[in-house]
Amino acid sequence: MRCWGGLALRLILFLCCVVPRHAWAEKRIALVIGNGAYANAPRLPNPPHDADDVAAALKNINFDVIRGTDLDQAGMQNAVIRFARAAASADVGIFYFSGHAMQFNGVNYLMPVDARLDDEADTALLEYIERRIRQPHFANARSVRNALDRARLRQASRLFERRGGLLSKEDLLTIKAADIRASRVFADEKSTGLNGQTTDGQR
Repeated sequence: MRCWGGLALRLILFLCCVVPRHAWAEKRIALVIGNGAYANAPRLPNPPHDADDVAAALKNINFDVIRGTDLDQAGMQNAVIRFARAAASADVGIFYFSGHAMQFNGVNYLMPVDARLDDEADTALLEYIERRIRQPHFANARSVRNALDRARLRQASRLFERRGGLLSKEDLLTIKAADIRASRVFADEKSTGLNGQTTDGQR
């Protein structure tokens, strides 16, 4: 990520020099995220600093910057929503991310700092994506986000059923393979509707 951050920063600094003054009247919005303090993956020292540099350079060319550092899942979702709303009426929009990501079938998925899957859940998620991508209305990151949101709901239900026992931080943070495999995407063809769309509308 350092290499990409440095490349992006050099490009933005170049734009500072070549953007004509008359273009500065445009409405410009940028979302800049630098995630380094991962709880369940190797920590990255550079992304927060890269995000600082990129945000400063963009402000120098009249961008309104929404900046986030070490964002968890809820924080990233909120930042993206704010950016999407602002970008709807903007002339120029830029999104910059530095941190861990996962690539599957050529699609990159950005990781919040609280992302946690046990080994079996990691495999289950990749299998989920492989199955879901063959079904109609697959929407890349949105479909994966929806799957993780549903898995967290199943996790909460599973933990609730353990009433009376103490829950550790590990219990609260960890998604199990069963939480993902409960999706109807893993069910047989009888649970699918026309054209293979799942009956629960899972995306």
